[in-house]
Amino acid sequence: MKRIEARLRDARPIISGVASGMANKFAWSCFWTRLAWGVGTIMNPMLGIAAYIALAMFGPSWSRPRR
Repeated sequence: MKRIEARLRDARPIISGVASGMANKFAWSCFWTRLAWGVGTIMNPMLGIAAYIALAMFGPSWSRPRR
């Protein structure tokens, strides 16, 4: 369980980086943003996946500046 929590807290993208990009843009916790996306997708899979794909299309404009 500690590995899962550590991975959710890590800022590196898991799939397309939508949750970590949102967390970075709005200064939210990466852990809670990913947890909210997971719960939303479990509760309503079609809407959650559709929103995730739509936000992933705009991902490059939300991504962190490269160092």
